[in-house]
Amino acid sequence: MRFVPVDGIDAHPADVVVTHRVALTSLADVERVHQYCRKTKAQWIFDLDDDLLALAEDHPENNHYHSLKPIILSSSANADQMWVSTATLAEHLSV
Repeated sequence: MRFVPVDGIDAHPADVVVTHRVALTSLADVERVHQYCRKTKAQWIFDLDDDLLALAEDHPENNHYHSLKPIILSSSANADQMWVSTATLAEHLSV
């Protein structure tokens, strides 16, 4: 297991790439991981432990996570698997 920044992903062969929450901070990061996994046949797992897209408007981090919504959605759409922390979250994200 290695912890690798996105800009160093090509230097480390992997069978599996796991990204957590908002480790990817731009759509370009998402695309880079996606392309790496397609090129190397590595499996991409996106791990999400909270429903960051359904925070209450008065939540102190709502604006921050709302700005990351496209990245979270793109990661979940492009990953080969998603790991979530609860059955409720899995059900909500599968809709």
